[in-house]
Amino acid sequence: MAILAGIAGYLIIRAGLLPIPETLGEFVVATALVAGLFSIFEARAGWCIVRAFGFRTKF
Repeated sequence: MAILAGIAGYLIIRAGLLPIPETLGEFVVATALVAGLFSIFEARAGWCIVRAFGFRTKF
């Protein structure tokens, strides 16, 4: 899922398919890229932000 978020952000940048104002579009793309990169970091580090906040998870 993280890789897909990063790829989606990149494709949106390259294609210029943003029917919304430019600054908002840049924010959406940046958010998708950062979320994807952060998810990749979590997976590689074996760390989970949800657990860091004190929630119990099944895994």
